[in-house]
Amino acid sequence: MTTNAHSRLRPDLVERYTTRLTTSPVGCAFLATAHAAGMSPDDIVEPTTALHLLGAAAEQINPHAQDLLERTVEALSRGPRLTRLARQLMQLPEAQAWWAPLDRERQVWTSLSSSVRSPDSGFYFDAPMPEPSPGRFFVVTSTQVADVASLDLAWDWDMAMDPMGDESPIPRQRMAVSPTARVYEIREFDDWRELVRAYPYDRRDTDQDHVFRRENPAYDWAIREVTLDRSRAAQDWDGIHLTFSGVLLTSGIIGPVGTGWTRIVTGSEYTHWLNRVVNSESSLPDVDSLPDLNRFDRQSMPMPIQDAVLFPDQSDTR
Repeated sequence: MTTNAHSRLRPDLVERYTTRLTTSPVGCAFLATAHAAGMSPDDIVEPTTALHLLGAAAEQINPHAQDLLERTVEALSRGPRLTRLARQLMQLPEAQAWWAPLDRERQVWTSLSSSVRSPDSGFYFDAPMPEPSPGRFFVVTSTQVADVASLDLAWDWDMAMDPMGDESPIPRQRMAVSPTARVYEIREFDDWRELVRAYPYDRRDTDQDHVFRRENPAYDWAIREVTLDRSRAAQDWDGIHLTFSGVLLTSGIIGPVGTGWTRIVTGSEYTHWLNRVVNSESSLPDVDSLPDLNRFDRQSMPMPIQDAVLFPDQSDTR
């Protein structure tokens, strides 16, 4: 998340992204959380602060929450009232980094468990996908910002929300990315939709899901999800980079693809590598405790969308 200190978005892009930010569930939760914390636009675009806010926003639009619909409606209802703040953010040069292409010099692999010490030991991707082919390389990195990487903070938010999780130090490694790696950039929902349209994996085409549909007819909508066929995509692309803006403007959105639908569910910028174009370069200190925000620690971070749904009778700062 680096940017030219003197560059700004064009006025037409400021308006375009202001609209997108105030009409996406995680984008609205991001703005509402910052507003409830009393943050200024300059506070919000500080890189580490922005990552913390993104984690808090994504947690409030948790796809596994039983009241997801209510949370989504609550978040979107606040969008119009947060338009001014969104526009102020989009006018700051620092915000342009949210749309930046992959920084190949600052990629970090963060393990999902203290017991997994090597990136060759596992893979991770939020959307459901077919299992990898034998010998296929799937690993995820995220961009280092200051002393932490995006997935470090995503892991830290998961641990804060799941006290039964693995709280042991988590291994990390810096990764070297080939300069010739073919990277597909996801900045908006349509970027993801075009990718799955080009390389669709439709679960209705599998024997397992035909059985599931027969046994669970009420859940027909679930198996209409179309996601990415990684093996086919790997023929043309080495990595898929979900930018910071990609999380803000795609996570929590469901959109049509053919006769089905697609989505991305995540709370962090990352790159999903499909081919072996990244290699371990050096070990980094394990993730144990991460620095809090300069002014707002995670324990005091407001959760306005979640609280408005869970505690509707209590006063709510909007």
